[in-house]
Amino acid sequence: MCASPADPIYLPPLSPSTSTSAETKHHLLVFLPGNPGYPGYYAPFLSALRTGLPASPSGEDAVHIRCLTLPGFAPAPTDPQPQPNSPPSPQTSFLSLSETTSALLTTILGLRIPSGPRAGEPHDSLTLLGHSVGAYLALAVLSQLPATTRATTRAILLFPTITDIAQSPSGAVLAPLLRYVPPGWRRVVGAITGQGSEAAKVTSEFLRSKEGVRRALQLAGEEMVGIAEDVWGEEVWGTDVEEEEGKPAR
Repeated sequence: MCASPADPIYLPPLSPSTSTSAETKHHLLVFLPGNPGYPGYYAPFLSALRTGLPASPSGEDAVHIRCLTLPGFAPAPTDPQPQPNSPPSPQTSFLSLSETTSALLTTILGLRIPSGPRAGEPHDSLTLLGHSVGAYLALAVLSQLPATTRATTRAILLFPTITDIAQSPSGAVLAPLLRYVPPGWRRVVGAITGQGSEAAKVTSEFLRSKEGVRRALQLAGEEMVGIAEDVWGEEVWGTDVEEEEGKPAR
């Protein structure tokens, strides 16, 4: 599926025949990872999800599953033949939550049907899946989609981190650390996990990536500051929900 755990994942429809008709409806499911934003963590889950989707024996529907790498986590390309005395590559500038959202929005709006009679056309529907901070990013992207696209878009949030993260038990511990730990110390990351072999492999690669670790810590700091009050309105929550004290019920 991907050469590196940091690479995006694409899972085509299980039945190739579903893409051969010009009448087929193409549905795009985009998964946004948590922090660290490596798709490799979710490969087993996404494979199981694709297997569990209802079959479309008549070829009326085709579901395309994509997991994006969060901006800033993709490894920088390496020059196979670096020139002597060439200057070092500039460090990747860190992105705010707003800039991360904008980058994801641009990527998602550019996704097209990859093959078949309708290759190059937009998908007929969009479903955003987000895990942890990916859930926040899914809602942020949803709020900025064009109205015509948003009308056919759903969001599914897994263990969502969408409001007041710094006030959560974990946030209360991490927020001061992420605010005051000297930058040079942030590269030191220790983890004691009970992960399976696949997740442990991804974590091992992540910990070997200096830029990946720095980006994860920077994004965590952004989460503590930026994920606070509910900032979305009807464009996300809709108008057909019960009102309580002037705000939509969640």
